[in-house]
Amino acid sequence: MYLQDLRGRLGLLTEHLRKFSDLKTVADVVEDKDRINDQLVQNLVAAVGRRNDRLEACHERFVVLQNIVAEVDNLRVKAEEEKRKMEEKHKQGTFTGEICSFTCCCNVVHGTLSNCLQQDFHGGSLGIRRERDRETAEAFSN
Repeated sequence: MYLQDLRGRLGLLTEHLRKFSDLKTVADVVEDKDRINDQLVQNLVAAVGRRNDRLEACHERFVVLQNIVAEVDNLRVKAEEEKRKMEEKHKQGTFTGEICSFTCCCNVVHGTLSNCLQQDFHGGSLGIRRERDRETAEAFSN
């Protein structure tokens, strides 16, 4: 009798738990954990993919900027070499009145370098943009 009473009460308890709580079998719990793990792995793979895409884009930008810096360095070296050649020609007295690369304040290139310095453009002011360019222009006029 006691055993039947206990089974009856357990039956009521079991029925109550089934109605009002989330009872799962071991197989259900394992299945839920597997599903959650699969979802986490998919999310992680997607996050890694997005970061790899951003990294690739940053690398591409880096390569482009690196090429631009190399080009600027090459242009700077060429400009310094050209400046050195022009200074040597001036020292030797063989300057031939090459086209002036100096732009006045109105963005007009005025003929040859000697023309730029001899003529009175803009009220006597060449308006050369950088002091180094002005010094170079004055050196060629002497």
